[in-house]
Amino acid sequence: MKYFVISSDGSKYGPFGVKELAELSFDGRVLPESILVEEDTGDQVLASNIIDFMPPVVSDMENQVKSLEQKAIEDKYNVYLIISFILIFIFPYAGVVTGLIAMRMEKEFAFGNPYASVAFWINLIISTILTIFIVFIVFSFFAMGAFMLD
Repeated sequence: MKYFVISSDGSKYGPFGVKELAELSFDGRVLPESILVEEDTGDQVLASNIIDFMPPVVSDMENQVKSLEQKAIEDKYNVYLIISFILIFIFPYAGVVTGLIAMRMEKEFAFGNPYASVAFWINLIISTILTIFIVFIVFSFFAMGAFMLD
C-alpha cells in the first residue's frame, strides 16, 4: 500500500511505500502528526498510525557529541590553567599569557571556575615584580660601572 504525504503548505508528495515513509521519518521529513493520503482510497490518516516512530536517536548522538566537545574544551581550559599556575614559579611572563587564554576561555564558555583570573593576576604581579627587579639590577650595574670609570 502506498501513501501520499501532505506537507504543511498543502503540497502532495509521493506516493511512498511504508518502508520509504519510515526512511523519510528517520530524516525528519515525515513527522508523527503528518497527514498521509492512501493512494487507492484517498483516505487520510496520521503518519503515526502507519509507521512506528523511533525516538530521535540522532539527537541523542548529537547531545553526546556536544557533551564530548564541551569536555574537550574544558580539558583544554584546565591544561592552560594548570600550566599558568606552574609557570608562576618558573616563568611568570608565559604564565600571564596562559592565564589570559584561560580567562578568555572562562569568559567564552562560562565554566564557573574563578581560578583563571587568580592565575592571571598572580602571574602578572610576579612578572611585574620580576621586571622591576631586573630593571633595578641592570641599572645598578650601569650605575656601578659609571662610578667605577671615574
